[in-house]
Amino acid sequence: MDVEINKNERLFDGFLKLDQVFLNHETPTGEMSPEIMRLNVERGDGAGVLVVNRQTGTVVLTRQFRYAHWNRGDGGMVLEIPAGVVPLDRKPEDIARSEVVEEAGYHVDNLEFICMFYASPGTSTERVFVYYAEATRDDVVSDGGGLESEHEYIEVVELPFDEVFSMLERGEIVDAKTIIALQWLRQRH
Repeated sequence: MDVEINKNERLFDGFLKLDQVFLNHETPTGEMSPEIMRLNVERGDGAGVLVVNRQTGTVVLTRQFRYAHWNRGDGGMVLEIPAGVVPLDRKPEDIARSEVVEEAGYHVDNLEFICMFYASPGTSTERVFVYYAEATRDDVVSDGGGLESEHEYIEVVELPFDEVFSMLERGEIVDAKTIIALQWLRQRH
């Protein structure tokens, strides 16, 4: 696809980066579009792991405060799979493993790749890599809960399959990577 960047300006450069881009792109007819403006959020990639404790028959999730969820009037506390941001110099699977220890307290070695998806391709370059891992009580190496230095106050929640699938059906699980992972698990289960 042919794309012509006419101007690219960084509007904000913090934890998130916001660019304003003026461009033309090839249309389905092969012609170039008129100049359009797009905003792009650069956040980096994310990686998460759906951990199943086969010994207890539970799904290991985390519950933590999410400002956007609260700001929309939806409560603020969100159930998610353990996940984190992938720095440019690290592999998604390495971050996925370390986040499981940090947030949920489990050490997992073998990861099965589920999928990669764009969180919001219309406005963000963020890709999310989702994995699956099985664990037992012997794999618990800490209490989890996140890092105080990152202002994480995470509750580890282990739910039986039936309960987590019912929550999914009732719309109580709202995080995209978690929904994708649980749908994958339900199809396999």
